[in-house]
Amino acid sequence: MHDDGRGLPPGFDPEQTSLGLKIATSLAQGQGGHFRLEQRDGTCATLILPANLVA
Repeated sequence: MHDDGRGLPPGFDPEQTSLGLKIATSLAQGQGGHFRLEQRDGTCATLILPANLVA
């Protein structure tokens, strides 16, 4: 997902501040995938899972 808002606040660390993001990361890794947040003209959240889980 991507939005074009203000983005995350300076110094935001999802590992330290957000239980929901910790859970998303843990669930993705548990399935062999990954979850990441990026600052790109707003905030971009990416969830990647192995193809055999999606099909």
